[in-house]
Amino acid sequence: MSGYVPVTLPPLPRVRCPWQGRRMTLEPGLSGTARITAKPCTGAPLANGWCEQHQYVQQLLDYGHALGYPLVWLNMHLWIGRGCANWEAYAVRYPARRQSQVNFVVGQLYKKQVCG
Repeated sequence: MSGYVPVTLPPLPRVRCPWQGRRMTLEPGLSGTARITAKPCTGAPLANGWCEQHQYVQQLLDYGHALGYPLVWLNMHLWIGRGCANWEAYAVRYPARRQSQVNFVVGQLYKKQVCG
């Protein structure tokens, strides 16, 4: 199904997986103040540019490409914006814990488009 070509992400081949986790740290001396920073993936990228652990992200981008990168509401408070750049921005921070929810919603859209 792949036809996805990176737009805002580094071109292929990549030297590292572009996925970024989130890390929260408490600021010293400031009670209750937290700082959220990106935690880059340290996995070695495969041919599609994502490491073994983050292959599910490639599947999401493949679905996005097949659907034309629409606006997708995942729930009342979470969505993927319209366009490839928005799908890539979501993908680099797409946590594995949301994988089943996202695959269900996006997969249903894909089935609806393919099967009518």
